[in-house]
Amino acid sequence: MGALSLSLGFLGYEDIPDFEIHESSPTGMHFFVMLSSMAGIFGDVGQSSYCAANTYQDALARYRVSIGEKASSIDLGIVTSEGYVAENQVVMDRLTMLNLFRPLSTREVLALLDYVCNPDLPPSRPCRSQIVTGFELPADIESKGRDVPSAMEQPFF
Repeated sequence: MGALSLSLGFLGYEDIPDFEIHESSPTGMHFFVMLSSMAGIFGDVGQSSYCAANTYQDALARYRVSIGEKASSIDLGIVTSEGYVAENQVVMDRLTMLNLFRPLSTREVLALLDYVCNPDLPPSRPCRSQIVTGFELPADIESKGRDVPSAMEQPFF
């Protein structure tokens, strides 16, 4: 038995679908997966509610794991063949020029889901409940002869 949430709506604490699923789920589930976004990690000036909803999902996954339940929050970045960015080439080009993002294929996203939904996967530790995808590492950017964005020179990265 498991739960997979695709909702990112952000209302009041008591109205958050992910929390309602958590509260009503039996203990000992094989998986509890939330698809989040790297916007919760990197932020977005014009979408603070969206970013807050994503960080909430990350925190809920950490909480569930801390009480002995399975949970994963997958912070997705750009997916090359699905979604808003894939359907808007101008946006894709603009984001690619930033040298910040490493787009994922649908196949990679499905592989992540296969991994976290595996019922034989042992319980995680809270610090491993969140999977962040979609960023280039500064060392990889430098190895390609490109300039590392100044934001990535902060200790956060």
